[in-house]
Amino acid sequence: MGPQESTPEPAHLTVTEHHTMHPLNPHGDLALFELERHRLVQEIARARRAPHTRSLAARLWARIAHLLHRDA
Repeated sequence: MGPQESTPEPAHLTVTEHHTMHPLNPHGDLALFELERHRLVQEIARARRAPHTRSLAARLWARIAHLLHRDA
């Protein structure tokens, strides 16, 4: 038999889901949370740059909010 292939990690898992908190290493945990925060900020920015990638419900709510704000 050949070498066992590793399965790729799903893209939806976050950095912190792969790491258990360790009370003796708060700096490592803080670094992982900072990486996760940075990833979430990028994800939000990407959704704002390309609104067509958002779900239909999100686009409809954004349109309703825009119309209500405009007509207020």
